[in-house]
Amino acid sequence: MDDHINVAIRVRPLNQRELRSSTAASTYQQLPWSIQKDTITQRISADSRAVSGNSFTFDKVFDQKDSTQKVYDDIVKTIITSSMSGFNGTIFAYGQTSSGKTHTMYGGGSEDGIIKLAVKNMFSFVESDPKREYLIRVSFLEIYNEVLRDLLEPTKTNLKIHENAKHEIFVGDLSEHIVFNAEQVEEILAKGDRNRQIGGTNMNERSSRSHTIFRIVVESRDKSEIAEDAAALGDADALARRQQRLSTGSAQETNEFTGAVMVSCLNLVDLAGSERVGQTGAEGQRLKEGAHINKSLLSLGTVIARLSEDGGDRGHIPYRDSKITRILQPSLGGNAKTLIICTITPSPDYVDETLSTLKFASRAKTIKNKPEVNEELRGDALLRRLKRASELEKEIAQMKEIEQKKLKIEADNESLLRQLWKSQKERDRLQRELVKQQAN
Repeated sequence: MDDHINVAIRVRPLNQRELRSSTAASTYQQLPWSIQKDTITQRISADSRAVSGNSFTFDKVFDQKDSTQKVYDDIVKTIITSSMSGFNGTIFAYGQTSSGKTHTMYGGGSEDGIIKLAVKNMFSFVESDPKREYLIRVSFLEIYNEVLRDLLEPTKTNLKIHENAKHEIFVGDLSEHIVFNAEQVEEILAKGDRNRQIGGTNMNERSSRSHTIFRIVVESRDKSEIAEDAAALGDADALARRQQRLSTGSAQETNEFTGAVMVSCLNLVDLAGSERVGQTGAEGQRLKEGAHINKSLLSLGTVIARLSEDGGDRGHIPYRDSKITRILQPSLGGNAKTLIICTITPSPDYVDETLSTLKFASRAKTIKNKPEVNEELRGDALLRRLKRASELEKEIAQMKEIEQKKLKIEADNESLLRQLWKSQKERDRLQRELVKQQAN
């Protein structure tokens, strides 16, 4: 993968509703889209014959027969591997409602989605890498009607987006959970999914009414540095020097405890789909949800369009126009390896929506990111904090031991002083008796 945003198209099979459609049924053998390798071309009927229309080429195009596993192996896996090596990564699914985004990201039936496949891959990577120590933690966020909510602690709502001194974007007060295996992650995913906003429309019985971001943070360090730390703890002189640095705060300045800790963030995003009221039949609350969804996707399209402009000063990029573009700002032209999977239906009933998705994808693939390995050289990485806490606990234990020895010495000194005082009293008594005897 190069530094450009990578874009893949996934064409889902026609569903039962589309197969029942008279338009689709009459043209099933001649659908309006044809695929040749990684190029998808529009077929246009003219004078009772099909001619080629718009043609688009992408990094990968997957047809109706391709499984999610194939999508993962062909284009997703490289981003997951990069994330384990310190690169930030983002994978998100984009497309109209009922085009297969959630199925691609979360799976369905007996087929795992990209998120579960990625998690299994990550823990397999950890088990096969004996040279590094890993710490993995996850969070699960929903953007519903432009309000941020923690799906793992749903009472935490209306969360705020912040930017730190290093221009990193994060959501405040979002809970994070340390995980040690894929099974734990699956339980967390199931818990979050139960809290997600879904609803039925004419196009989808289980329509996602919100955007979700499943975030995985991976921290790792070289195990040889852990061994060096342990060896130093076995050396009294080295330990004394280390305690002095701890006390003076110079440990951080001299990069004591470890070398670099690699910290990477992987965002796995399922966007709610764009909607047309005439097709979804939405009204009331569903209509309000659809309006928020379309507005945020319009903001995303505007950011993509502005970033894709050739040369010159692009001017202001409106990342702050929606919560999703603000959170994904580092993934759109910033420090991340990004993959967009655009899902489409081949149905002739939705040619305009499919064409709009392909044009969005075509603009996105021209955007260039600036990914780099994220190495943390200060004491604010979680692995470093855990290590520092361990060191401080040992220092406190040793100080307590020294204090106990000091108290014992003081008690022994007090006992010796009492014995000395008694001896002096006995000596004075004997001297008085001796003087008295000499006088007689």
